[in-house]
Amino acid sequence: MANQLIKTGITTGQTIQPGHVTQSVDALTGTSAYDIKISGSLTLTGSVSSLNGFTGNLAGTSSWASNALISNTVRPSNTVSNFGYTVPYLSGTGSTATLYYSATGPTYNPTTETVNSANFSGSLSGTSTTVDYIQFNTGSTVTGQPGRIWWNNTDGTVNIRLNNNNVTLQVGQEQVTRVYNATGTPLQENEYKVIYISGSDALSGALKGYLAQSNNLNTTETTLGIVTENIAPNNVGYITTHGLVRGVDTSMFTAGDTLYLSSIDPGGVSNTRVAPPNLDIIVGYVVTSDTSGDIYVDVRSSYEYPQYVSAYSTSSISASSAGTEYIIPYTTSSLSSASYLTGSKFYVAKNGLYDVQYTAQINRAASSGIATVSIWLKKDGVNVPLTNRNFTSTGNTGTASTVGSSNYFITMTSGSYLELAWSTDDTAVILQALPSSSLHPTTPSISATLNRVG
Repeated sequence: MANQLIKTGITTGQTIQPGHVTQSVDALTGTSAYDIKISGSLTLTGSVSSLNGFTGNLAGTSSWASNALISNTVRPSNTVSNFGYTVPYLSGTGSTATLYYSATGPTYNPTTETVNSANFSGSLSGTSTTVDYIQFNTGSTVTGQPGRIWWNNTDGTVNIRLNNNNVTLQVGQEQVTRVYNATGTPLQENEYKVIYISGSDALSGALKGYLAQSNNLNTTETTLGIVTENIAPNNVGYITTHGLVRGVDTSMFTAGDTLYLSSIDPGGVSNTRVAPPNLDIIVGYVVTSDTSGDIYVDVRSSYEYPQYVSAYSTSSISASSAGTEYIIPYTTSSLSSASYLTGSKFYVAKNGLYDVQYTAQINRAASSGIATVSIWLKKDGVNVPLTNRNFTSTGNTGTASTVGSSNYFITMTSGSYLELAWSTDDTAVILQALPSSSLHPTTPSISATLNRVG
């Protein structure tokens, strides 16, 4: 059995200074060796290192937790050249462990030495090639710090404290994204504003975030999540894209309410569906209604923002010359969303397949006879092939009424426009509008719609 050196003057809980260890090692002479036996707590000043690392499993934490558990085998594998002894190894169980500086010991096996547990305070570093598992203390109470991982027994998962020390991620139960605040104003966690994405910040590499609103094509299609920490202008912070935003005032809602992106409050939410042409964007659900309540974020922004425009004319339209092309004008744009009317032109805001429909009220304003009216499409000022339709008007003044209508599917690109053109071989034939009567409403001379369908 190796000789044992018990350093006097050191009591439980005191720090063993480097001088104490040096004194013990200096005492190793000849074939006799000394052991240092530590009972109680051990505080190491400086670092603990091994010439060849550790073989076996080292589980637990060091400077950031209370216990480190060595549950497998430690194999001394090298020689301290100055003294001819194997590298130090631990033997013992529980809160008492013996540190050996000799090749022999009371329970030493030349091949393996099992160490059940030891307590550490300070820094522990090294490399492990394999780890079977990490067992967290499921009953611990931990203060979060960036980079710290611990067990969350309430949610039944592992917590990770993120940068800025404001957000704790529940692994597997929520997702967050780093966002650069490009709104020009502070984003406050307690306001739980909804964010859409456009571009990225070159310096931080984070996506640029702006306040979303359901009355805008660009914001609805890229709505991403809800602010989950305070983010100053031109700074980076986290938004929740899926999972819980906690501790915010939801007292104005009822638990279970569906929350929609507001059409009037930038970044705001409402428990009421928005009216067309705004688009219903579901951003989440109220979990608890309280001044410190929770919202479950589940953004449904895959819906396509509706893109359409309709227009008509309440004035009659005539041609001053026979056999001449004229662009059909409109007096009113009745409804529009994304696509829009300027003068006689229907503009589109996004690439896609569009359905074009029109109805023309054709009649004779003077004389009698048979006349032909032609109507066709023009795209960006150019005739669209195979779109002409001919309509025949037969009869006397005011009695030669006929309705001309058609529809087309046409591919459009953002910024392109469509027009309807017409001609007649008899200038007495017009596109006729009729006023309302006690029986029926106004009859437009022309009605047209443009609707994105794909």
